[in-house]
Amino acid sequence: MGVDLMNNFYQIKIGKVSRKLKLIKGDGFAYYSFNMLGDSELNKESAIELCKKLSNDIDAIVTVESKAIALAQEVSSLLGHKRYVVIRKSKKSYMSNEVSISGDTIISGKSDYFIDGDDVEYLKGKNVLVLDDVISTCGTIRSVKTLLDKCGIEIKQFACVFCEGKITDSFCNIPVISCGFFPLPEEK
Repeated sequence: MGVDLMNNFYQIKIGKVSRKLKLIKGDGFAYYSFNMLGDSELNKESAIELCKKLSNDIDAIVTVESKAIALAQEVSSLLGHKRYVVIRKSKKSYMSNEVSISGDTIISGKSDYFIDGDDVEYLKGKNVLVLDDVISTCGTIRSVKTLLDKCGIEIKQFACVFCEGKITDSFCNIPVISCGFFPLPEEK
């Protein structure tokens, strides 16, 4: 859509929904904040648009806490799935036979990723979709792929609402689908 230089926003549109992404400046970095948490309308519209592009044989959805959880709920519902899996960033007391790895992301920095052993069993042999809000440096999806590889789970497709900085159409020879793209602030 476009940059509003006067107010440090980037305008996006998904289906019928428009939002202004606020420019966030940190120490040596800047990005437009795409935060889906608590935005039911945005999650629903994003799920509708993503489902139009998904492979027809997806039978399991995986996401990472926390910003894409509501999106996973909407996509899961639209696809008629009764369940989806959330990879956690800390070990929880309910987990048994959990598998974990460490990784890096642009926003969170160093992160640990944990998947419950029951979720691993549920995912085995399924056509898995890994769903996220934004793919930027591929740090999160790299970590998720490493974790799922460690569990013997194959990923069929990655999906995100937006790619940031550059359009990503595949990662490790796995298709990536998205609703669109927004630039890094330096690329105005």
